[in-house]
Amino acid sequence: MELGSEFNLNFQDLEEKEDHIFNYLKDYNCIYTDSGRSALRILERIIPKQGKILLPSYTCDSVIECYEEDQIEYY
Repeated sequence: MELGSEFNLNFQDLEEKEDHIFNYLKDYNCIYTDSGRSALRILERIIPKQGKILLPSYTCDSVIECYEEDQIEYY
């Protein structure tokens, strides 16, 4: 089974709000990415290549493609 999807956004319909995630995270050392896959690729570079990456067995293929097959352990 594959989970995940893409959601199209019309930026012209958006309006700026004062209560948003950037205000809550301003005191933290954060990296903002365009997708979860981009975040996973960054984590793979930061975390040493020791051990295994644990992924649920129902993870979508686009997540699995971020890693080498021998790095992944499914649960």
